[in-house]
Amino acid sequence: VPTGICGTGALHGAFQERFKTDSLKGVGVETMREMLEGVCSKHGTWNPTLLDRSSCFHGMGHLFLYVTAADVQKSVQLCAELANLPEFDFRQTCYEGVFMQANQPLDPEDEALTHDIAASLKNPKKFCGQFAAGLVRDTCIKESWAQDLRTVTTPDGYEALCKQTSPDYWSYCAGANIFAVIETLHYDLTKILGLCRGLKDQNFKNLCWARTAVKVIWADYRNTQKAIDICTEAPEQSKATCWEYLTNHAEQGWHPDTPEAKALCGGMPEPWRSTCATRTRTVL
Repeated sequence: VPTGICGTGALHGAFQERFKTDSLKGVGVETMREMLEGVCSKHGTWNPTLLDRSSCFHGMGHLFLYVTAADVQKSVQLCAELANLPEFDFRQTCYEGVFMQANQPLDPEDEALTHDIAASLKNPKKFCGQFAAGLVRDTCIKESWAQDLRTVTTPDGYEALCKQTSPDYWSYCAGANIFAVIETLHYDLTKILGLCRGLKDQNFKNLCWARTAVKVIWADYRNTQKAIDICTEAPEQSKATCWEYLTNHAEQGWHPDTPEAKALCGGMPEPWRSTCATRTRTVL
């Protein structure tokens, strides 16, 4: 399954194609663990990066909503049980898969799946209130943007949504939901970067530029120059965050000393060029 293009969407599709007509509504957590344990780890010819594994668990979150016949509580429990590994905690991306699947039906099967909870999802405050304060509730609130597109496409709405979450989650929300903005605005960088410029919170602004740069190469690893141009264009106060996030993406998402890493690190200004090369173990 390709992971460097289409935002690793192929992983989602593989999971859902396998289970979209097979509800495992009565299957317990332990049985699910036996079925899926190790699926997102290295095996056979698949040698995933950390980012590949994170995307895999995100796809698994989508899958859980299907196999439980839209039982959100049980889906969240499955993420808690299966995605928190000794070497890394992937619960965040798994929870995002659950709530993304609930809030963003894309085809008739998706709409049929969430038909019974569609009305309650339109009241995010009440729907998300069923979860105890913490990571699950915060993720639920973050993914509720799809119920009103103004929440992510205007600076005021964007900030207000994330500030409904716990204060220690604000930065994650602000960075993560930029991906939603980019998809919603169909990769129109003029509009997207206009949103970044309009944000009042400096931390949110920094994250907006940084995550936009990351998103264009997340969508397609060949968009290296576009990502570099975004960080180059960023306001002075946002540049360091932008270059750091691109470096981190290369470190976690690509294998060492690959052509992709060489192109990205090699296109950065110093000192980030050297930092990126060191952290990705790339020879320039």
